[in-house]
Amino acid sequence: MKLQNDQGKTNALELEKDIAEFNGETHKVKIHDGDITKAGHISVNTLNIKEDYLDTIITRFENRNRKVDKYPGFTGFCLINKDNTISVLTGFENREKFDEWVASTAYQEGHQQKQDRSEQQGSEYLVDRPIREHYSVIG
Repeated sequence: MKLQNDQGKTNALELEKDIAEFNGETHKVKIHDGDITKAGHISVNTLNIKEDYLDTIITRFENRNRKVDKYPGFTGFCLINKDNTISVLTGFENREKFDEWVASTAYQEGHQQKQDRSEQQGSEYLVDRPIREHYSVIG
């Protein structure tokens, strides 16, 4: 898949079973629910995890509440990792559907409190703040 972010930078995402090529690097696919390859928009959150907490964070994502999976326009969820960095890719039919998800009560219940706490207090699990990027699928 060829991707383009909001600033016009292009990237590629290739998935093959338990391997992902993304940002020019090879990652392990830890979770792949739905089919992210059918997305028109992909939101990517990249987290640098403190060394001792990688398995804890991956387990939390494995046990996530999956509200997004049922949301209209959702196409797929994928968690990939390389070393102590994980990238969480969430695919939607288009940017509008993603924005509707972020504005939804379901999203707010699952994310806002964690985000507010992390911004105010930092995180015992993260090296630094997550980086969020948005990509349009262009090929």
